Amino acid sequence: MIKREVLEKVGLFDEKSFPIHYEEADLGMRVRRAGYRIVCNPKAKVWHDIPLLDKDKASQHYVSNSLRAYCTARNRIVFHKKYSKKLRLLIYITVFNWIIAFYYLKIIILNPLRTPR
Repeated sequence: MIKREVLEKVGLFDEKSFPIHYEEADLGMRVRRAGYRIVCNPKAKVWHDIPLLDKDKASQHYVSNSLRAYCTARNRIVFHKKYSKKLRLLIYITVFNWIIAFYYLKIIILNPLRTPR
């Protein structure tokens, strides 16, 4: 839940820069940078409208097709470039980005984008 005044100050989700994934993290960073405090209730429950169809790792991370894998990997890089300090960005790009890229590449190869018939 977000107060209207906060959204009026920082704006809504940036779905152009962050389609599919990371739009909520971007909004959270803009809220923090605007001087607001973010509070989390760990006992809150959320029901998501996208069910997990099977229990493999790809579907658990919502990257079970090539488009979602691409957007997730791309948006993670854009997010770090926009918000990480230089040293953290350098570590991410030189180490973690490659591990994550190979993981998503595996998903893309094993689960190609299916086009409707």
